Amino acid sequence: SSFSKDMVFVPHRSSTKASTRNNYDDKDNSDDIPDIQELRDQLSVNRYGNGLEQAEVALRKMFRWYSEGEESHRVNVVDCTKVIHSWTKSRRKDAPQRALSLLNEMVSMYESGRNKAVQPDVFTYTSVMNAFAQRGDVNGATRVFGMQVKDYKENQNFSAKPNIRTFTALINAWSKSGREDAPNGAQKILDVVDKWVDIGELDEGPTIVTYNCMISCWAKSNRPDAPRGAEKLLNTMIDKNKSGELDEGPDAVTYNSLVQAWKSSRLPQGPHRIQELEKQMEILF
Repeated sequence: SSFSKDMVFVPHRSSTKASTRNNYDDKDNSDDIPDIQELRDQLSVNRYGNGLEQAEVALRKMFRWYSEGEESHRVNVVDCTKVIHSWTKSRRKDAPQRALSLLNEMVSMYESGRNKAVQPDVFTYTSVMNAFAQRGDVNGATRVFGMQVKDYKENQNFSAKPNIRTFTALINAWSKSGREDAPNGAQKILDVVDKWVDIGELDEGPTIVTYNCMISCWAKSNRPDAPRGAEKLLNTMIDKNKSGELDEGPDAVTYNSLVQAWKSSRLPQGPHRIQELEKQMEILF
């Protein structure tokens, strides 16, 4: 198989389990069953800000009443992913577990054969990974990635096939982890990306966002070799942009992270290099 163990970071399955019920389960005992479109409207209206809990209540009502029947009148992956994405965007402390809980329910529902329409896709998995990534939770993001690869390879769920955004979410988790070994962990993921592109498992290689997350890993690592690692990636971005492999060249985010890497290093040549970078930014942006 092209998916050898050194290419994916697949954890023990038990570590991905989260409670699939929570304090916000709908307790409405009314006999009146709302129309599915009415619930979808409630979900859309409430999915941001203070209404997020109500959006999840609407989704859980859909789980209860619309898990079977005609496809057009069934809760589906889009309904679920909307709420998961909203949890991720909320940046709440409990967002990763709330997003993972919904993902686990989706997996349980479709694996049991109750409702194939909630089969998670790459957007679902990547959104849950982003929830963990925003908190710098490398282990959490990696566990979800393991679920995704298993679903894609073992369950033949081709809609869950990882894409470059999936891998960028993993690298972003490392960049926000604050760990000294973040550059090494992120580089391993970038190596996997290159390998998957070579064997045709990945349609698109690293993007500017991917490289910016990589540079951020160096900038936040507080390692003395951080500037060297960040500068090497900057040169890679410039070369790839010139060759057409990368659609965009370095941007303001790239240069700001580079400046941060030099400031953190306290190397004697730092102030001079920071001046050079700031001049480049003035010219470019």
